[in-house]
Amino acid sequence: MAKDFYAVLGVHHNATAQEIRKAYILRTKVLHPDRFDPHTQSVEWKQANEMLKELNEAFSAIYPGSQPEPQPTPPSTNTQKSKSDTQKSADTSFRPKERPHLGPFNSGVTFWDVMPIRLRARMFDRQAERVTPQLKVRLGNIGLNYFLLAVCAAWPVYLACTVGDDRWMDVDNNAHLATSLFAAGLFALNTCRILRIKNSNLGNGVYATPLYFLKTEFDQLRYYPLWKIRDYGVVHHYVNGLHSYSRIKITFDERDESFSLNSRSEADRFSEAIKMFDAKWRAAKAAKNLAYFIDEDDFREAPQHDTRKRSPSFQTQAGIWGVSLVVSLALLAVFQNRNEEIYRTTSRFDPSTAVPLRVSTPMARQPKVVLEPTYPVLQLPSNGARWTDRPDEVMVAPLEIVSRAGDGNYFVKVEDWFTGAHIISFFVTDGMSSEVLVPPGSYRVKYAIGKSWYGTEHLFGPDTIYAKVDQRLDFTQNDQGYSGHTIELFLRPNGNLHTEHISASEF
Repeated sequence: MAKDFYAVLGVHHNATAQEIRKAYILRTKVLHPDRFDPHTQSVEWKQANEMLKELNEAFSAIYPGSQPEPQPTPPSTNTQKSKSDTQKSADTSFRPKERPHLGPFNSGVTFWDVMPIRLRARMFDRQAERVTPQLKVRLGNIGLNYFLLAVCAAWPVYLACTVGDDRWMDVDNNAHLATSLFAAGLFALNTCRILRIKNSNLGNGVYATPLYFLKTEFDQLRYYPLWKIRDYGVVHHYVNGLHSYSRIKITFDERDESFSLNSRSEADRFSEAIKMFDAKWRAAKAAKNLAYFIDEDDFREAPQHDTRKRSPSFQTQAGIWGVSLVVSLALLAVFQNRNEEIYRTTSRFDPSTAVPLRVSTPMARQPKVVLEPTYPVLQLPSNGARWTDRPDEVMVAPLEIVSRAGDGNYFVKVEDWFTGAHIISFFVTDGMSSEVLVPPGSYRVKYAIGKSWYGTEHLFGPDTIYAKVDQRLDFTQNDQGYSGHTIELFLRPNGNLHTEHISASEF
């Protein structure tokens, strides 16, 4: 049987000169001996030389313009001998090679870097869909990875845009830290996956071939003979009557393989291809057609049951993860410091630091630097003491004020949010809480802080600190009664109420 040079190059018999040349160049890149070290990869290097020699022979034989001109046959003096020699030469050229070993037809896992040269070339052709018959289906969508990268990159942009905003105070710093770490991890994960896809030799896909089911994942190849299929199932998923995706699960003797396809027609075509090839190998077995199995067996030379796990360079992955985490944490620290700086320079009230502290002892005779008021100091009102201009109005909605020991005494004033009319005022003793009832409505809360009490006109004297709550407080009726509010007048990590200083005239 003559050697099929077209098959060696992987082109059909009607291929154009351009197609032949393109196939030759592509195969040369894969099979060139320079890709292997003759010392550490001597077997691969020898195989590459042999295959390249065969490739050059095929190209010289079928590429237009590469054949030498035919030479005239010299006259022979012995016709019978010439005929005998010619017959002997023909017999030598077309004598069938020794029939290759059929192999055990096992399932297996192999990787690109340990594949024999012939198997690499075969998979190279399968990827380009130059091998027939077969059905190839690509798996995965790299577009989703790029989308997730964009989402992760948007997180620091969001943080930068909200620096100094109230939203920073409404969320615990631990929540920002957790979200930043999650975004950094997701960014690194998708970056590693994109690089693996870009740098992989096999890509991600499944193949239905005359003898095998193949599944490629980056540089890993898993292969299973079709007669080892124990069960084949397809489930089509629909959402609101529209096809969402199809899930194919194939059960082999060794393990299960499953994958999803977005198109139902693609899933149906793959199932039909498996059925067709299953019928063909059964027919070949019944006809004892050994040549069918020999010709379609791609894995005679493949390492059997190679279960080693392969992944991109550990240094590369560690670098990507490390850079992502460091950059994310560094940006978060910058934004947090900037936010705290902005917050310190605003007029937000902090009772724990606003109350002046006076340290004096009987032995220290220092000149007074604070002018004492001319009006007398009065006894502190009792906790919860109230003043109101509306004694006859129905008070039903609760308002509770909670203070912290050491911050000072509070004189709290409640005003109508829209008209500014006074509703009620009450006293809260240092470190205690007090609750009053107010009519249903919307109100603004103002308060004064100090130590010594000089009455409702002077409040806490020259040292009085005035502030107000920024937010409107609504008191409404509901099914359970009336809604109310509790205000803790000291800073909390997750506080949701903001205050600001005001002047005595504004109070």
